[in-house]
Amino acid sequence: MKTLEAASVYSEHKAALLRGIASEVDDKEAAIELFLTSIDLNPETMLQPDPQVPQELYDACTQIGGLEHGPERELSNYMQKLAKGSTDMEAEAQQIAELSNDLKIRLDALSSVQSDDNVRSIQGQMGVLTERIDGLTSMVQMARNSNVQLREIIGAHLETLKRFSAPTEELIAGLPSVQPLIEGPL
Repeated sequence: MKTLEAASVYSEHKAALLRGIASEVDDKEAAIELFLTSIDLNPETMLQPDPQVPQELYDACTQIGGLEHGPERELSNYMQKLAKGSTDMEAEAQQIAELSNDLKIRLDALSSVQSDDNVRSIQGQMGVLTERIDGLTSMVQMARNSNVQLREIIGAHLETLKRFSAPTEELIAGLPSVQPLIEGPL
């Protein structure tokens, strides 16, 4: 009798453990299903192998990697030329503004001494020239602002260029994979 009773207790304990495990499996399965629906993944297609890297990506990496000094150096050279041109233009615009102010002072002094049609004509031409200089100064300022924006944009894309100039194997190794999710514990 004790043997039957022990076997019965053992069976009940075993059944309780199996029910607990089945309940945990059901809970995990429901959590996984909820997660997959929240990220809009289809469980049937998730178990398929990772897609191959497109040939266009291989070609782009090869092209970027094949540059003699890399895209960063070429980009840096362009930026240096642009900065040098911008600095030269700012210096020239400043020099023009100073010469214009000097000429305006001289014309004002001349007009106070002599007031004829030639002086008025030169003053009119000076007004037109001053407007053009003001326009050039504002264009230099816009170019300076554009240069700052260009630096920000290039800085944002420089990291991507560096990433793509890495060897293709490193690039592929850095791509995310669903393999750990498939092989991981439930």
